[in-house]
Amino acid sequence: RPVIASRIGGIPAFVEDGGDALLFAPNNEGAFLEAFRALAKDPERRAALAEAGNKKARQTYSWDKITAQLVAIYERVVRENPLRK
Repeated sequence: RPVIASRIGGIPAFVEDGGDALLFAPNNEGAFLEAFRALAKDPERRAALAEAGNKKARQTYSWDKITAQLVAIYERVVRENPLRK
């Protein structure tokens, strides 16, 4: 599904406005409605946003990727631990 989200917290770090989501200013109901209406009128754009988000999720946040990132973090922590020396 296409994503419409507020530019708040960590959300902008996870999505690309216009690429895999539409972002609007926090507490701006008008901007939200504008984005919602734009997608409601444009099935091709809805599909493109949804596919881009799905692709990013599969490539960036798959269990294999997350596991590899966690292993790398743990390895670095163990390697750099001053108590090991």
